[in-house]
Amino acid sequence: MPILAGVPTPPPPPVPSRRPRRPPKRIIWTSTTGDVLDLTGGMGYEIMPGRSGFGLGPRENVHDPDPDGGAQLRAIVDQVRLMAVPLAVRGSTPEEYLERRARLHAAMRHRRGGVDVPGTLTVELPDGTRRHILAFYNDGLDGEEDVLDDVILTYQQYPRFELLAMKPWFTGDETVAQSWTSDAGVPWLGALPLRLSPAAVLGEVTVVVPGDADAYPVWTITGPGAPIARNLTTGREWVWKPAEPIASGRTVTIDTRPSELTVVDDLGNDLYTQLEPYPDLWELEPGVNNLQIEITDSTAGSSAGLHAQVRWQAGW
Repeated sequence: MPILAGVPTPPPPPVPSRRPRRPPKRIIWTSTTGDVLDLTGGMGYEIMPGRSGFGLGPRENVHDPDPDGGAQLRAIVDQVRLMAVPLAVRGSTPEEYLERRARLHAAMRHRRGGVDVPGTLTVELPDGTRRHILAFYNDGLDGEEDVLDDVILTYQQYPRFELLAMKPWFTGDETVAQSWTSDAGVPWLGALPLRLSPAAVLGEVTVVVPGDADAYPVWTITGPGAPIARNLTTGREWVWKPAEPIASGRTVTIDTRPSELTVVDDLGNDLYTQLEPYPDLWELEPGVNNLQIEITDSTAGSSAGLHAQVRWQAGW
């Protein structure tokens, strides 16, 4: 068969491009003393397959029986969150392994100054955002070993390692905030900080909560005046007694978080009873909240503000 001269060799087929691999999620534990352990590798700790408890947390549907059968829902109660974090500890020598295991054990100590204090578990997502949850060591750092392990062991798995969170929500690094100031004779034009009009009533202000769980605001009110705070989206409000206004120059902090629920001034006085009876210290719902703040008998020194920690129902 004749061989054709001068015929170029066809180029090789192009190598298919590979999509860049996204970085994995990182799981980080911060102890009560501030020791930071990256559990996803690089420090001798490695999370194994099988982690759980990072999704939507458990709930209890509390209900009362109906006389004619069935039941009536009374409340939905979020439960504690149990997180399984199967973990392996590795060292290049038995001594390094034991040192890393001892450091992990020390990081699970919660007693500080006679009080049990939680550590912080952080989930760092591929886009760099983080979610945090306070938790306690529950069980599982008791690997099965024999008498020779202290001599030859450099690796141990802890498949039943568990952390327990008393509150099931994760918090983000983000906060939502809004502020208002009072300036007699200056109408509200929408600039920040927002200004209270002489009538002490603002138009609607939109606050957007990026999380998927309720966010509880901490209010800061500077007198003089008696504030009324309304969430127009949910139709809820709380009211300060107009007959007992906040004094001029005094600042009151109203913490609506269920674990706190305090109303104190900058002198440490408890002023909860100066709210109208059975105050509805409402939360911010996920998404859009249209708010209105009113301060009766305000002056140019009156102001109001809020900030709230963004919360999430899951770790990612």
